[in-house]
Amino acid sequence: MLKSSCTVADRSFSIGTIAETLQALGGVAMGTGGVAESAGVVSRFASKLLPVLMGGVRDEDDEVRSNSVFAVGALVEASGEALTLYPSIREEEWGGGNREMQ
Repeated sequence: MLKSSCTVADRSFSIGTIAETLQALGGVAMGTGGVAESAGVVSRFASKLLPVLMGGVRDEDDEVRSNSVFAVGALVEASGEALTLYPSIREEEWGGGNREMQ
């Protein structure tokens, strides 16, 4: 999780940097070379990154939330594990999917 002692700018920049990196890795995975390698690398870190990113989704600041939502999408795209990560995303955000999305 991001430290609460970090400034909004630090949290936003950190999440934004992760998002841009994931997006670049996703672009490699979508290209002609290294598809399996790129997705495999990202997949290994998905379980560590997802809780951090979901913490950002719940941040009080709009920019941090926006960057975090973008990063979650980039993580799913880059890892190629949308169906595998979806239950974890639901668990993190909606408490196991017991609440209906609004």
